[in-house]
Amino acid sequence: MGRSLKTPLCERLEIDLPIFSAGMGPIAGPELVAAVSNAGGLGVLGCTTMSPEQVRA
Repeated sequence: MGRSLKTPLCERLEIDLPIFSAGMGPIAGPELVAAVSNAGGLGVLGCTTMSPEQVRA
């Protein structure tokens, strides 16, 4: 029987997998954030170099 990847942190964050993308500014843009999130992980958007308008989009 395989070991479950579902952890207490996954339950708290309501995600399926304990996978977090790193917010790396323009390198890890919204497309990667969406892909990680859609796959059951937690996508993180690094927005320190983005304007408020870019973050909202």
